[in-house]
Amino acid sequence: MKKFVIIFAMLLMLSGGTISVLKTMEIGPFATPEGEPAKPALPR
Repeated sequence: MKKFVIIFAMLLMLSGGTISVLKTMEIGPFATPEGEPAKPALPR
């Protein structure tokens, strides 16, 4: 049972890391469509 919990936690961390990299690099399903302009940076 303990092994299953550890494997499940590792899968959650791996998938979370993968999604954050995809969002940061704006690739895959998080890519900006060609027709839309890129989001402007937040004003400071």
